[in-house]
Amino acid sequence: MSALQSLFFCGFLLLAITFSLAHASEDAKVQFFAKNDDPPPHKKLALTARYVIHKSDWGIIGTTSTHFGRNGLPFTNIWSMADGPVDNSTGIPYFYVVPNEVSVEDMNSNNEASFTVSEIGLDYCKSNQFDAEDPRCARITLMGKVVAVKDPVEKKFALNALFTRHPEMVDWSEAHAFFPARMNIEMVWMLDFFGPGHVVPLKDYFEANPLA
Repeated sequence: MSALQSLFFCGFLLLAITFSLAHASEDAKVQFFAKNDDPPPHKKLALTARYVIHKSDWGIIGTTSTHFGRNGLPFTNIWSMADGPVDNSTGIPYFYVVPNEVSVEDMNSNNEASFTVSEIGLDYCKSNQFDAEDPRCARITLMGKVVAVKDPVEKKFALNALFTRHPEMVDWSEAHAFFPARMNIEMVWMLDFFGPGHVVPLKDYFEANPLA
């Protein structure tokens, strides 16, 4: 066998092994789906996105910085969130924030933001020993504008969602001027398996029901 033939054979063998491992991983994910805390099958993109958003209690907010001499550059921060109480999922992340919080101050100049949650914080990735960067450990990025919740009915809903998921928050407003905020989602991007990421149509995202 020539050197060129050997190189071609090794490349083909590596491709076959990679393909087999990917499909074995897919089968493993479907196999565990019957467990209560397992995510939907990875091909159900909108449902998976809604599942991870609803199950998550926190994520990473990305803003355009107005601080530290780094105006106009990316800045990220940890924010707690809830898209509803445990028994009600809206897909909309609600936050409990204060006016002088660094990311909120950024948003006074530009309220366009991104918010990323990862399945690494849930039981599925931990039980399967997936690294946070493993594509099978889903990550969802929501993009849009963050605004204060002012409608009285929605404000009551948001506070109930946040306080039932984060009981400590109940006492925060006594010391500071905390208020509920939400993201008006304009785009949903996700990665939950080997291959490229996906943009999930907003219609599909909001119609999916992770509690059904």
